[in-house]
Amino acid sequence: VSLFVNSRFGVIFRGCLKSLSGWYNDENGMDGVGFCALPAGNRNPYGSFNYNGYRALFWTALQRGEVDAYSMYLYYNNGYAGLNYDFKLYAYSVRCLKN
Repeated sequence: VSLFVNSRFGVIFRGCLKSLSGWYNDENGMDGVGFCALPAGNRNPYGSFNYNGYRALFWTALQRGEVDAYSMYLYYNNGYAGLNYDFKLYAYSVRCLKN
């Protein structure tokens, strides 16, 4: 069974990236590939923390310009992983991966 399936809404990852615990409403994953994404949420530019338990947001190495960069997101209530861009002033998680 493939871990990822292309979709017009993003990439369906079937919970393979989400941690086994910590997600709102017990929407935990199976951590099928050892990534173990925790739903840490983010800190906004004003210093408030948001979406703890609801979202896992990670910066990528790709910049979109002077003030924006691309990020990967996982939400508690669906099986999609997607890419988006946002202001660099937001504090998202960083995950270092070894080639």
